[in-house]
Amino acid sequence: MKINIAMRPQTWKWTNASLAGVVLLAGLGCNCININTGSSGCCTTSDPQHGSPGSPPPAGGNFVPVQAATVNGGSVTVCGTSVPGKYVRFYPPNAIPGAGDTGFRGYIWNVSANQVVPNNAYVLQFFVTSALKPCATPVAGSTTDVSCPVTAGTTYRITAYFKSGYTPGATNLLLGNWTQ
Repeated sequence: MKINIAMRPQTWKWTNASLAGVVLLAGLGCNCININTGSSGCCTTSDPQHGSPGSPPPAGGNFVPVQAATVNGGSVTVCGTSVPGKYVRFYPPNAIPGAGDTGFRGYIWNVSANQVVPNNAYVLQFFVTSALKPCATPVAGSTTDVSCPVTAGTTYRITAYFKSGYTPGATNLLLGNWTQ
């Protein structure tokens, strides 16, 4: 079989264009840019990277922050609360507390609006099985933090269901710590 030499450059052109597209997509998917516009260069306690607003982070193990997009769904009842259908799945990755961890304390940061979501604006569910799916409750004295008892080594899929009257941002971030 004879190879047409005139076709060889065109094949390389498509190969190079495809490779450039893959490299571009990979690069776009891995970029994270943080810009600090504060004059002192220090972070405040309302910065989502440094603990709960207005208080130091709770003692305990590391909880991996998870950022996800808000999704529209149908009305459901979660932990006895009827919610209209907007929710955020903070998995994957699944959350697994370490040895000695007995609870979770954290909050949701609305990335789109650059502010904390009030703890009375959502129900945060820790799903294990259809029979075991507890929800976090607001922390006494806090308008931002919620807490939930957990069992070390158990795999949790955490979802926030937003209540009526609150419009969530397009992107949200779950922050917190495992507690002991």
